[in-house]
Amino acid sequence: MNFNKITKKFIGVFIIIIIGIFINKIVIRPVEVEINNLENKKVKTITNEQKKEIKYKKENDDLVLKIENEFSKFIDVLYVNKFLEWDENNNEFINIELKVSGSIEELLKLNDEIKKIKGNNSIQNIQINKKNTNNVEIKDEIKVDIIECIMTLRVG
Repeated sequence: MNFNKITKKFIGVFIIIIIGIFINKIVIRPVEVEINNLENKKVKTITNEQKKEIKYKKENDDLVLKIENEFSKFIDVLYVNKFLEWDENNNEFINIELKVSGSIEELLKLNDEIKKIKGNNSIQNIQINKKNTNNVEIKDEIKVDIIECIMTLRVG
């Protein structure tokens, strides 16, 4: 079989193309598929972590709103602050600082309301300040001194 130069070059190029296709199918394509699978798995993992973070944030934001709504039914809530802290074992917990104003009887009801909202809350600090003596509220013909209270609750 005598082949001229052009036919030999054509057969050579054709063989190189076939070898390239086989290398693509055997080596490159499985690697690309594996890379795509890993990228999809990474996206799912990130999505799950973001969902957990959003759920955690939503629960804590709901807790602040819940405290404000529940307490404002029977006492004046001046502000509610939430901040994160870490203990000596590097465990994260949330502190909620709130400032309320009302009579001492109303302030004593706060402990029961705290237990209703979230059972594991504990009061870390209470600072009670008496307001001006001019701020006297009359309820059922009884003078009630209004006081301000700043307390810190430890949550989780």
